[in-house]
Amino acid sequence: MYDPAEDEDPNRPNVATIAILGFMAGLILWLGGACLVLGAGGSGGTSALEPRVISTPVAATPTATRLADRTDCNQIRGTDYRSEAERQWFLSHCQ
Repeated sequence: MYDPAEDEDPNRPNVATIAILGFMAGLILWLGGACLVLGAGGSGGTSALEPRVISTPVAATPTATRLADRTDCNQIRGTDYRSEAERQWFLSHCQ
């Protein structure tokens, strides 16, 4: 008759031991990440309960130079108006 105890290797780790060790390793990694996010992982002078604000530099945006209003019906026709004043001029002079 078959005896499963004969096939077991005494040097082979138990499945439950592997599962527990894997869980503990995941928990340690998760807690380590939480400490870094909350600021306890470095020497920033903040406590673990005070999140650090990380600011990124903002690139300066160039200011657009406003183009002058046109007064030529053919230049304006079929294009976007540059301003409300140009639109009004076009509607009153080019219809």
